Amino acid sequence: MNSIPCRLAPLTLLLCGWAAQVAAQEAKLGQYVPPESRSFGPSPGVLLLRTLSSLALVVGLVLLMILTVLAISVMRTATLDLSMTGNAQFRENAFQLAESGTHAVIRNAAALDLSLVPDCPVAMPPWPDADLPWSAPVEIAALRGRYQTRLCFDGATRDINPRLSAGEFLELHYRVESRGRTDQRNAEA
Repeated sequence: MNSIPCRLAPLTLLLCGWAAQVAAQEAKLGQYVPPESRSFGPSPGVLLLRTLSSLALVVGLVLLMILTVLAISVMRTATLDLSMTGNAQFRENAFQLAESGTHAVIRNAAALDLSLVPDCPVAMPPWPDADLPWSAPVEIAALRGRYQTRLCFDGATRDINPRLSAGEFLELHYRVESRGRTDQRNAEA
């Protein structure tokens, strides 16, 4: 009977154990036993294939889970980027609406009765919170929003200029505040 040298590697031990089982069965029967009539289970190659396929299944499932988590993370990041881009666009539209309001007041200044314009508050920093009347909202369909304006009188100065024939002229100072608001997410500028 041939002896197979067994080392401590797992595959070698598996093959050595199988060879020992074959040798024991042949010694018991006193003759060669063909593989199909052996009674001690599958060959080491079949066991190894089963073990490797189970291991490949586990590794594949772990990789699939990692890819799923990565895909969900990428989708959330892309959704957040789209939302932030939309917010920036809506803020830009609100700014354009506010600019439209400022330009409308300047264009129509000649038609305004400036004697009815209230004086500006003395303290400038809280001016946005001041109790000045806002105009009625004006809708602009192209920007999908509206603007409101308010105007206050900020005083007058005399400018003396010797190059002018009159010698001096009066400068009237007004402040315009315009607020634009979009219909999408109520972006305001």
